[in-house]
Amino acid sequence: MKRIYTAFLALASTALYLAASAQNINPSLLSRQWKASWITVPNQPVQGYGVYYFSKSVDLPTKPAKFVVHVSADNRYKLYVNHTLVSLGPARGDTYYWNYETVDIAPYLTGGKNNIAAEVWNDGEYRPEAQISQQTAFILQGDTGIEEVLNTDNSWKCIRNDAYKPVLGVGYSTYYVAGPGELLDMHKTINNWQDNDKGWLNAQKIDRGNPKGFTNAFGWMLVPSSLPQMELKQQRLAAVRKASGVTVPTTFLSGNAPLTIPANTKASLLLDQSFLTNAYLNLNFSGGDNAGISLTYCESPMKNVGNTYQIVKPNRNDVDGYKFVGRKIV
Repeated sequence: MKRIYTAFLALASTALYLAASAQNINPSLLSRQWKASWITVPNQPVQGYGVYYFSKSVDLPTKPAKFVVHVSADNRYKLYVNHTLVSLGPARGDTYYWNYETVDIAPYLTGGKNNIAAEVWNDGEYRPEAQISQQTAFILQGDTGIEEVLNTDNSWKCIRNDAYKPVLGVGYSTYYVAGPGELLDMHKTINNWQDNDKGWLNAQKIDRGNPKGFTNAFGWMLVPSSLPQMELKQQRLAAVRKASGVTVPTTFLSGNAPLTIPANTKASLLLDQSFLTNAYLNLNFSGGDNAGISLTYCESPMKNVGNTYQIVKPNRNDVDGYKFVGRKIV
């Protein structure tokens, strides 16, 4: 039994275009209650940890030239159109200034059937210190009557992905403000979730979307995000600094050769990006049933002082004598 891996980074860096502003949003959405509703998955702990999928398919007579939607979630979301990631957010705020992103999804639509899907996660009680939250929720509002076919309501389908569990702790004792790591059991995950919502539940409506200033009641007071969307592009990791238990092909990181790990083998790699970046790690793999992969990342290695690992800022080109501990994905 073998496992085969390739890896690359999908960068999230500030885009060189203007953020959505009031000037390119339907004015009525800035002053009136939205027709779209906040939705959630029925029969789930709305304030607890969970990863959820929302989906809706629509038929369009032709490919539109423009199709603008406004989208937000609690805590966070990724929005996909026909399998393409088109938006992620929302930019952090609080319930009195809850951000939504504005996206023209026309380039990703086609004439005929289209699937719009969102992955929404709530870190619950383990959420980052900076993450304000009310409950698990998702909302999408069309900018005009044409786009309102996608407004979130109970016609959207939804499901919880029980394959995810939080991983707590980072390997050393400190005041920790980031969110939890993740444990993903591939035997329990929902495969091809953007293609098949058979057996999913109809979403449960919570409340209509309310723009800031429309009401002073409790809830998410929606405002256009003042920050630009993040730009997504691929970037390969730079170097293998250490390897044990396996020989790494010289062209592995470039994506031109797989790394094969034999059955009943434990291997570890220390990969160096060589500069600071913000990114989502993408790992492509096959085989290895009942095997495990653990990914850990950190800003700086730790130095052993006595019986504890202390936070230090060494020359980050040095790896010998330091321990790599940080946020973990299993």
